[in-house]
Amino acid sequence: ALARFGAARLTGAPTDDDTAEAIARLIGPIRGSNFGDVFTVEASATPDSTANTGVGLGQHTDLPTRETPPGFQFLHCVRNEVSGGRSRLTDGLAVVEHLRREHPDDFEALTTIEWVFANRSPVEDHRWIGPIIAGGVPAGGTAGAAVGVGRTPLTIRGFYPVRLAPIGSVYDQRRAYAALRTFSAVAHDPRLMITSEFRPGDVIGFDNRRVLHGRDPFDPGSGARRLRGWYTDHDDLFSRLRVLRRPSGVRSPA
Repeated sequence: ALARFGAARLTGAPTDDDTAEAIARLIGPIRGSNFGDVFTVEASATPDSTANTGVGLGQHTDLPTRETPPGFQFLHCVRNEVSGGRSRLTDGLAVVEHLRREHPDDFEALTTIEWVFANRSPVEDHRWIGPIIAGGVPAGGTAGAAVGVGRTPLTIRGFYPVRLAPIGSVYDQRRAYAALRTFSAVAHDPRLMITSEFRPGDVIGFDNRRVLHGRDPFDPGSGARRLRGWYTDHDDLFSRLRVLRRPSGVRSPA
């Protein structure tokens, strides 16, 4: 399901902090980031990310400040007692197709005009330049997505807190912002979106370069909400899937 549709959900997992890494290691290497290998998402009095607050998050993809953003993201719900905070997933393939068909001028701007993305801290300074929409089909293509082949995957760079400004003439900048407003409206279209509650023991995984994710706001004072997350690159998940699909007699020892 992850390979073909870009998202999947596991239910009934244990609800302790170590489960996330145990599941991650079954798939393959963890893709580390400035948040660490396995990170925690929960409201904090001193947040280092908008994720660690109770504010609503618009549809986005993680780490557009990197040359190659992480392929897949996973979130494991350890605890959830809050009011609100429903999870939202939007299929970027559907967004791209809608833009291409209904808003061709905006689609052209989103795929050609480059933006600066930056994320600074006292010890790190990540920056990358690229369009909001790049690439084509998801890793593995469409019909062959479940096995993965060497194609350039769709990459959506869509996280507003780290998006700075478009590069180009004043004319291009105006086109870029107009196209971005259209992109946001389509990305939040309920017809292209799945919404769900996070229940303890749930693990959701999604293609971070294809699927935009977000959440409704929640009240941190209404209870605890603790998620554990990690990233895995496309290469490693597809590699594990191919190995699992081999006839048992030809599998190599781990």
